[in-house]
Amino acid sequence: MIATRRPKLWVKFQSDITGIAESEIDIETIAPYLYFLGDSEVPALTNNYVSDRMQDGAKFSYAKYNLTNITANFYLKFTDWYSFRLAKHDFNSYFGRKGIYRIRTDTHKGIVRYVRVAALPDIEPAETEAHYALFSLVFENPQGLGKSLLTSNSLYTYSEEGWQLGMNFPNGVDLKYHYQNVSRFKIYNASDIDIDPYLQGHQLSVNYKFVGDRLTLRNKSTNTVYTLNYTSKGDDEILIDGIVTYINSSLATDKTNYGFFKLAAKSWNDFEVSEGELKEITFDFPFLYLPS
Repeated sequence: MIATRRPKLWVKFQSDITGIAESEIDIETIAPYLYFLGDSEVPALTNNYVSDRMQDGAKFSYAKYNLTNITANFYLKFTDWYSFRLAKHDFNSYFGRKGIYRIRTDTHKGIVRYVRVAALPDIEPAETEAHYALFSLVFENPQGLGKSLLTSNSLYTYSEEGWQLGMNFPNGVDLKYHYQNVSRFKIYNASDIDIDPYLQGHQLSVNYKFVGDRLTLRNKSTNTVYTLNYTSKGDDEILIDGIVTYINSSLATDKTNYGFFKLAAKSWNDFEVSEGELKEITFDFPFLYLPS
């Protein structure tokens, strides 16, 4: 018997060929009597070392999160061989496409994973003359992490679907990612890991306006410093996109110290303006989470 209360899996597909993203669907709607039974994923952390032929042992070099496999389990019920083959075709037709599947479950409504199908399952009746099949579909998660469904700058649009318990948000605190006319401010990174646009290529956008001949911003929590040498009267639109700077949509990284911001995980990041007058600033980035 299939329990009346079961896990839910929502999927949104984007084709490699057309680039068009479809609407998100409940996966149980793609075939009659198809039921999602749950999924599993294990973090893949790898430590890398460097060896010297003249020295004993090895020296630590760096650690990284690798690709993970996500196993999604399904139950399919059917009345006869014809309904079985039709349901099997519906399943293979949906998951046998070249593209990215954005998946999320009801246990983590606010966290999505961008995956590809590793291999289609061999869907067969559980035993001779059985009218049901149990099978698993394996996804590949290239980043090995999950992302928040919404980004930090969308906190003001709080909804049950976008944010949830278990996402490392401090209780009873009004989180802000947009400030005006400040010389010091705090940014909270609710991710399980540090946000690092330089070494890890993590998504981090900072939009700001300032007045002066130079602006210097320092994240005292991670000791990362960014300086822009440019005269602005406060009406220029300046964007730090990861490690690249744009002024009024024109590339301007050469006017900086080639600095960037790293955000410490599950903590407040204290920022200080030491040069220039900051008029407005907005941080926009997705939170990153380890599999659970």
